[in-house]
Amino acid sequence: MGATLTPSLGGPVQRINRLGNRTAISYTLRPLYSPTEGRIFVARLMRGRQVGVIVVVPQSGIIVGTPGSPLVNGAVGGGIALPIKGLTAGYVMKEGQPLSIIHNSRRFLHWFAGDYTADGSGSGATNIYPPLRTALTNNDVIEIAKPYIEGSLSADSDRWSKQAAARNPISFTVTEDA
Repeated sequence: MGATLTPSLGGPVQRINRLGNRTAISYTLRPLYSPTEGRIFVARLMRGRQVGVIVVVPQSGIIVGTPGSPLVNGAVGGGIALPIKGLTAGYVMKEGQPLSIIHNSRRFLHWFAGDYTADGSGSGATNIYPPLRTALTNNDVIEIAKPYIEGSLSADSDRWSKQAAARNPISFTVTEDA
């Protein structure tokens, strides 16, 4: 979200960001091994076009470990600061590691903006990006061990077929709605 403004009469280019950009993630899956797998997966994608999807976010190159049962620590009105409680004491959150926050039954995907270590009580003050798009309440669930993206599927569905799924990789993009 946001735009780059280029002045027509010269001058510096300006980037205007809307707070809380939405995330989109593209997935490419291997060819499915059987027509049954293809049929089921394509049916789920087609249903997902109407009702939305929740898909696991890969954590490439990150050893996740056991973060505990993290929760938002207090009310948060917005911005990039995220106080966390319920972590395993000494748990290390890595810069670029994804996390999803569940607020009012909807997931919001973010990344840690630096390396952070939980204190002995399992609490920590972290920064995330993009900035929050909604206010959070005390005890909102934070998914670190297995974060998800929730949103709409791309329009690639016109090319999905049960037969093609068994022979070719399937690609789709999930874009956050909230």
